[in-house]
Amino acid sequence: MQSFHFTIFNNEFSLADTSAQTYRLNRGQTLLKNFQQYNITTRAKCGGKAICGRCRIKILSGHEYCNKAIPEEN
Repeated sequence: MQSFHFTIFNNEFSLADTSAQTYRLNRGQTLLKNFQQYNITTRAKCGGKAICGRCRIKILSGHEYCNKAIPEEN
């Protein structure tokens, strides 16, 4: 399974393997769409509809800033 480590801060995100590069975060889009916008390749068989179980995110800190999961995400 492919894995990314990334950090979100303010309105930007950075990938651990490209720490010098930051990307503008569009908060109106999913993380998958944000990655695709910058040609960051991810596996998403269902196109981000939360039905295939391929995309998973483990939040290590900042839970208080997250939206509640929708039923399809559980």
